[in-house]
Amino acid sequence: FIQNNYDLKSSVNAGIADYRVSTYDDKNKWLVTQVKNHYGDTTNYDFVIMQGGINDMLYRTPIGSLSDGFDASTFDANTFIGGLELYISSVVAKWPNARIGYIITYFCPNYTERGLKWDFNAHKKYYDATIQVLNKWNITYLDLFAGSTETQSYTEFLSVYSRTYLPDYLHLNNAGYDRISPYIY
Repeated sequence: FIQNNYDLKSSVNAGIADYRVSTYDDKNKWLVTQVKNHYGDTTNYDFVIMQGGINDMLYRTPIGSLSDGFDASTFDANTFIGGLELYISSVVAKWPNARIGYIITYFCPNYTERGLKWDFNAHKKYYDATIQVLNKWNITYLDLFAGSTETQSYTEFLSVYSRTYLPDYLHLNNAGYDRISPYIY
């Protein structure tokens, strides 16, 4: 949507559904592996847009704690914060001159999986941890969660309480991506 509607010559969508920032519950679905799969790319990207963490929250990944420095060998990939730091550090290491941005996902009050429903307070803890990490790494972010409450979403334009833009109450359809792409841009 961004490439087709804005001034980008090309883009690569490297996102994969059901991946995580941590290795906590499934090492085979780790976003860092996905990033490293692009280490051979010859393109020196101007922008890298990152997103993740919803599956970590849903699978109740331990939050962990912020590291003191920027040495990747000290990050615990088995925790949310450590995995997020590794995710960011792997992008920064490969594309140090790119403008890196992160999308913090909206609250999804009606989504259920494996009999689990979103818990606002749990989501808020992961949100707070995400903000901590992004601030440490000086990563610009699009905050689609800020201002959310249990009864009102900051992203009313995505109609998170209906299936208008989120047919499964979590993943955007084409109309949803069309609606959100100006904010990402």
